[in-house]
Amino acid sequence: MLKDRYAVNSAPAAGRGAPFAGKITAAFATMTSLPAPAETSTDSYDQGADMAKTKNEQLVIDFFEALSNNDMETVRKMFHKDGSWTVMPRSIPGAGEHKGRDAIIDFIAPIRGMFEAGGPRIDITNIIGKGNLVMVEAIGRGRMKNGKEYLNYYAWALDIRGSRIQALREYMDSQYVTTLED
Repeated sequence: MLKDRYAVNSAPAAGRGAPFAGKITAAFATMTSLPAPAETSTDSYDQGADMAKTKNEQLVIDFFEALSNNDMETVRKMFHKDGSWTVMPRSIPGAGEHKGRDAIIDFIAPIRGMFEAGGPRIDITNIIGKGNLVMVEAIGRGRMKNGKEYLNYYAWALDIRGSRIQALREYMDSQYVTTLED
């Protein structure tokens, strides 16, 4: 529990910040634990058909299915010719914008190659679309070739134009990624 991990002194601190210390203690006292991630299937995207409410949401579900199945040719075709994939955390290898279909595949194929066959799966836990924007929460799961288990939490923002992905922005636990190196 966070309350156990971060000891907070309930006694008022001397000098500045004393009222704030009491508020932190009260907040942690009410915490029991972080909610567990939603259960998701690791076998298929059958739940995707029930999740999609719009054609753009279905396109995104199909995209993550192709990505999880390592179908790079389908992934390539799902992006606009001038589409982009941007890794938003700045502190990890590969951060920044990768523009154009070929650059996107050149970026993601070697990353996927770090995993054992079939990994990682990207399991959608929530999806919502409004107009041309589709937002996704997901969990990435798999085993890396170095033997480490992979479990990372993602948020994705995808801009759709004409039934293709124009821009994808990827958010993840970047600190976790730094722990995966050999």
